[in-house]
Amino acid sequence: MKRVFLISLLLIIALSFFGIENVYSKTKCEKVVVGNPYNKEYEWECYEVPDPEPPPPEVPPPVIVLPTATPIPTLTPIPTATPVPAATSVPCPKKVQGDANCNGVINLMDYFYYVAAVNGGKIPLTVNPDFNGDGKVNASDRVIIIKSLKGK
Repeated sequence: MKRVFLISLLLIIALSFFGIENVYSKTKCEKVVVGNPYNKEYEWECYEVPDPEPPPPEVPPPVIVLPTATPIPTLTPIPTATPVPAATSVPCPKKVQGDANCNGVINLMDYFYYVAAVNGGKIPLTVNPDFNGDGKVNASDRVIIIKSLKGK
């Protein structure tokens, strides 16, 4: 019995020191000093505790959908037969062997002119890599120049 009394007394003292709060209602009571603070007269002061405001609803961040890049196909150029400039009146005895620039020597410069003409590059007007004379610069002209270059 003494134990229950002591626990009750300690509970009352603790509640009077920290304040009493009614858990079932929203009323809070506190012990306040009344009059002269040196006489230590106390009264209980009770007031309504407002409901706490609920937190705002959590809004998920917006989903941003970025468009994906669509690859653009690139066109691959197809080599076509290059028209050959009109024949000049300069005699070129080794033309049929692969002498494109008619300098009398068949070398890599002649092959360079052939490659440039097949791929649409610019070549001098005095150069003609049409070695077989069919009016087109194509694979049959390549056979002629390669054969002459290997024969050296």
